Amino acid sequence: MFSFFTHANPEESEIAKAKTKFPLTTAPDFTVLSHVSPLPEHSLSAEQESALQELTSILPEIVSTVDSHDNEANYANPEQKQEVKSQETEWLNRNCLLRYLRATKWNVHAAVVRLEATLNWRREYKPLQIAAEEVEPEAESGKIFINGFDLHGRPIIHLFPQRENTKTYDRQIRYVVYTLEKAIKMMPEGVEQVTILVDYEHIQMSNATPLSVSRKFLQVLGDHYPERFGMGVLINPGYYLYVLFKLIGPFMDPVTKSKIHFCNLKKQAEMHDLKKTSDDHSKHHKSSSTWSSMIFGSHTGDNDHESHVEGMGGWTDLMDYIHPSDLLIEFGGEKNYEINHEKYWGSLTKI
Repeated sequence: MFSFFTHANPEESEIAKAKTKFPLTTAPDFTVLSHVSPLPEHSLSAEQESALQELTSILPEIVSTVDSHDNEANYANPEQKQEVKSQETEWLNRNCLLRYLRATKWNVHAAVVRLEATLNWRREYKPLQIAAEEVEPEAESGKIFINGFDLHGRPIIHLFPQRENTKTYDRQIRYVVYTLEKAIKMMPEGVEQVTILVDYEHIQMSNATPLSVSRKFLQVLGDHYPERFGMGVLINPGYYLYVLFKLIGPFMDPVTKSKIHFCNLKKQAEMHDLKKTSDDHSKHHKSSSTWSSMIFGSHTGDNDHESHVEGMGGWTDLMDYIHPSDLLIEFGGEKNYEINHEKYWGSLTKI
């Protein structure tokens, strides 16, 4: 049962062998490489342009409403309040309004409700005011870090739940928000989203992040960072993950849920070996999606009902989205990166 959810990471000896081929680096990669190509921006229809203009005209009223509910206790001093307001003004730009309109399918009223809720949250939570020293203990184990960009220029956030080093759950969420805000600052022009890779190797009920924390993370991401989540890949998921998403799936935004994919590294390696060794490959070229289907299967038939979570993105190949030079060796790529906390933190806090 659930046989496809197996711990199928490449053998450690194979990873060690691969690491000898590429130079080791401990310097985080926050620079976009030349091979990335941001997704094209779609022109707005007349109806969408009208919705944007309407939301823009309502914006002063939204801010005024939030001002009327603002609590002075949210701020340490008048200077901090002024800084938060200044950051808010910069945040409320055209792209921000478009994200909320897209997230609400261009329903202006719904966008107003969501935008007002986020403004209230940002005034209270102050994501841009999170101090590095407050969340640094969460970063020391390397359980969450940014490194590299996918093929569309989206910063890649790596999560390694097995490296969990604290039980300070509120601070864990603040560290995730801190990381997300840093990733947003790294985005090249034309990019508005992040890619999240989660290594679920050896994660079971006993060492997994509590369900309440997972739900809180998804709530913050969905409610206050609409259209910032480009895609997520859960790597080598076990049976626990299937159960987890059965539990939290009903609470997830359907669009967010559809952007979450799975990757079995053993199957991925088999697919690439097949590409290289097939006698017919040079004569009968197969597209990447065809090779993926051959190895992973289509996951639309009756045989895969036990390994498929309804509404999610299905199984995928990481290298369909990430260049090998930006993908960690552990995940089948060519990036031989070993996180060094001092170097990583020193570089991240300068952004």
